[in-house]
Amino acid sequence: MKHLIYILFIVIPFHFCIGQVNLVPNPSFETYTSCPTLTNQLYKATPWYNPTANTPDYFNICAIDSTGAAYMGVPTNAIGYQPARTGNAYAGIGMNSFQREYIGIQLDSSLEANKKYCVEFHLSLSNYAIFSTRSIGAYFSATKLTDYTTPFYLPVLPQVVSPASVLLSDTTNWMLVSGSFIATGGERYMIIGSFLSDTDIVIDTTYPGNIESNIHYYVDDASVTACPDPPIEELFIPTLMGGNQIFEIKGLQGTTELFLYNSLGQIVYKNTNYKNNLNTIEFETGIYYYYLKLNNGEVHKGKLCIVN
Repeated sequence: MKHLIYILFIVIPFHFCIGQVNLVPNPSFETYTSCPTLTNQLYKATPWYNPTANTPDYFNICAIDSTGAAYMGVPTNAIGYQPARTGNAYAGIGMNSFQREYIGIQLDSSLEANKKYCVEFHLSLSNYAIFSTRSIGAYFSATKLTDYTTPFYLPVLPQVVSPASVLLSDTTNWMLVSGSFIATGGERYMIIGSFLSDTDIVIDTTYPGNIESNIHYYVDDASVTACPDPPIEELFIPTLMGGNQIFEIKGLQGTTELFLYNSLGQIVYKNTNYKNNLNTIEFETGIYYYYLKLNNGEVHKGKLCIVN
């Protein structure tokens, strides 16, 4: 029993040191039920799924068709050449001016309300594509969004999207799409793709010498994590203030309560959400006492000398 207790004390601290947890299962598409042999086999990279009537793809180094060709292989496949960013596999989505392909996933847990989440995924344009586009994003919902009656775009607003000014045209490297958002709460599903309407989508003739009329992107390494808290600046509370100066408390974060008392113990200033906006010229010269309560419950008390 003593040995068991010792091991637990080693393991538990390590768990809290390994960083933010990725809520996307199978984020680089390495887990699969069987090797892909044809297009439209994203379902083999379980638990990824196809949200619409269109046909997202799954590519894996294990894929060889009946002729011996790596039609859905990695790095060589039917639409180009690209090594996986991680491991031996990735997904593929295609689109044109009126059709879209998407890939969907159920997260390991629902997102928490009012919490900030960081989202990332990587794209690479097919070597054979004539065209490229911009503004590919990720949409989150509490319920599973599917529409198998249409191959067209999903009319929803993604929470994270690549900049509209950046053309996603790199066929050699993996392009990072990243962003963050504050969760409403309960979001459990993520869909990656282009959510622009047929009139809004920009189709750019990037490589006119190529042979593929549709736009195809490889997708790898998707992640959804709770964003790390910003570093806490060391708290600094001034104790001497001259005339016409702002009582600035450096390092304030969140809701802060501030009370000022005069030498008789009377409250002369009260603010339950102080934002460094008190000008000490409002007070006569003298000794005052402050009571400061931070949003984490921590309390600071001290003396403030105002000279006007």
